[in-house]
Amino acid sequence: MKTTLTLIFTLFLISFSNELIGTYQIIDEINEDILEIKKDGTYTYKERGDSCWLWNDFSGEWELKNETLTLSHLLKTTEDEFEITEVSNSKSKDSITIMIRLKNGNPISGIKLEYYSADEKTYQSSQTDVNGALKFVKNDIIYSDNDVSFIDIVDMIENKEVSTRLISSRNADEISIFVNIDPKPITKNLKHKFKFENGLLISLESLNAFDDKKGKKYKKI
Repeated sequence: MKTTLTLIFTLFLISFSNELIGTYQIIDEINEDILEIKKDGTYTYKERGDSCWLWNDFSGEWELKNETLTLSHLLKTTEDEFEITEVSNSKSKDSITIMIRLKNGNPISGIKLEYYSADEKTYQSSQTDVNGALKFVKNDIIYSDNDVSFIDIVDMIENKEVSTRLISSRNADEISIFVNIDPKPITKNLKHKFKFENGLLISLESLNAFDDKKGKKYKKI
């Protein structure tokens, strides 16, 4: 009897898994994401937002337990090369102080920074002093009080060519920029969970990836 029940349960799981296999599309007015669940235990997810600049494909292995589908995703990336922090005083200043340092805190002197307004029509340029600091006059309001400014760094730091554009608040009074000149590789094991119900996949939770899709439904196509 026990063997018979085990066989029935096994056949049920196989049937349930076979029902899951296929290609699904998100039900969304903006995104057209595609999730392909393959019979060999792997999947491919294609993020297709309203801008092609945000498109992204990734793949991995899937597992189904108690109607919960888990997608495993190994994300290989590197440490951030730049970290920026801002301070806005209660009484705003007319100028902004920018300090640039290595990750270990040592100041970087003689580095050229370019400072642009939100519409990029106002441009200022200067080099950091021995303390790794410099000042710019705050940009005028272009669109609203919450305008951003752009900080461009194109120079040699520790014998390495650096080229980047950072975004900061126009209202910031002090900005600290930390440069990681030798970013280390990072591997993250991400998990994405879905509920499989009535032929639909419903996003339950995600670790560090497409959290904005929580609760979204995917239909088989």
